[in-house]
Amino acid sequence: MTTFRVHYESGDFIDVDAEDPIEARQQANQRKSGQVTKVKVLKVKP
Repeated sequence: MTTFRVHYESGDFIDVDAEDPIEARQQANQRKSGQVTKVKVLKVKP
């Protein structure tokens, strides 16, 4: 799984583990309501 950071119009964001960005958006909508503005892959620094 990949960790995605889901950003909301309000400026809030949450991190979710999902297979793809579509699933990440769906999981985020289940946890918090609001307008999602972007979904990004959270990169891990080595």
